[in-house]
Amino acid sequence: MTSILCVSAILCQADDAAATSFEGHDDHAVVALDARTGERRWAYYPDKLTQAECALFPDHLVVNGTVDTETPIRTFVLGLDPATGARLDEAPPSGAPLARSATFTSEVRLDNGWTLELDEGNDQEITFLDDQGDVAWTIPSSGYPEHVRAWKNTVFWELSYPEETVLYAHEAGASEPSWTFDPKALVTVTGWPTDRLHVEAIGDDLYVGLHEHLFQLDPATGAVERQWDLSALSGVPFSTDGLDGPGFFYGGLEMGTIAADDDTLVLGFEARLLALDRRSGDLLWHADPDGFIGQPYPLLHDGLLVVTAGEELAGPRPARPPEPAEPAPQLERTGCSAGAQPGGSVVGGVALLGALIAASRRQRARRG
Repeated sequence: MTSILCVSAILCQADDAAATSFEGHDDHAVVALDARTGERRWAYYPDKLTQAECALFPDHLVVNGTVDTETPIRTFVLGLDPATGARLDEAPPSGAPLARSATFTSEVRLDNGWTLELDEGNDQEITFLDDQGDVAWTIPSSGYPEHVRAWKNTVFWELSYPEETVLYAHEAGASEPSWTFDPKALVTVTGWPTDRLHVEAIGDDLYVGLHEHLFQLDPATGAVERQWDLSALSGVPFSTDGLDGPGFFYGGLEMGTIAADDDTLVLGFEARLLALDRRSGDLLWHADPDGFIGQPYPLLHDGLLVVTAGEELAGPRPARPPEPAEPAPQLERTGCSAGAQPGGSVVGGVALLGALIAASRRQRARRG
């Protein structure tokens, strides 16, 4: 886990941070990269784009975009050719997509058919409904659960409010956890500004992140199978003073999102994209997505990586910009909602002045 492949200056320069303020931006692109090398395949600049969540079909990439600098926040839907980035006018295919962007929320469904009903950050009980819509199971908590994920008939969750760093695993219907995992038993972190976990279950692997530390767990037992210090691997500090230096975190959101295909694992932080070889665990490449204050929200499938990024990763905006995307209410938005969520978002401190776009960043309300 020590090799670092620097594929170009844009992937390795230590002084290429593009963030200049905590204000919302709308000059970002949808960018397709080679997941193994980080090389750009294509980039598409809408007229305006703050952040995008995407869904990939065999010949159609559905882009659910937001423009957070307008009041009210504008949303739009457009289609792109996943091979070339060319604009598509036809409606997307029906059915389930091949892959979706990794975000902080996810549809959770157990193998037994139970589905999660939870207003993250506002509900204290985790509730599962059966196929008739009736309550089948509730998990009480001492706070406000976030980041609920599932593997087979096991549910994983953690508390962001009040903040702690414990991941709980419950078998379907059980009142007590079958195991718990606290990464602070293994690593020391700075504790600034918070220590919230990022969690993702992919195949038979469970990934748990705390700042720059990433763990791969056995979802059945909670045993640690692999551990990374992403800051040590990349040579990039997790947090940076101000907005001038390289880092994973500039003061907006300390958590990353996690995506994977058979070969590659990608983590997206507000100021750092990292790709790992899923078999060896080696770091393949890393880059600043230049999308601050948004998240890159990686979509990964069969070597194709699609992210929201700025000019340093996307290349310069074409001299003749594409036709502005029009709202498409006739197309059902595919993937997670990019608009405001129930309960809103409340963030404190000067470091989080980017709360203007927090609805799409999944910052949850602190209760009590």
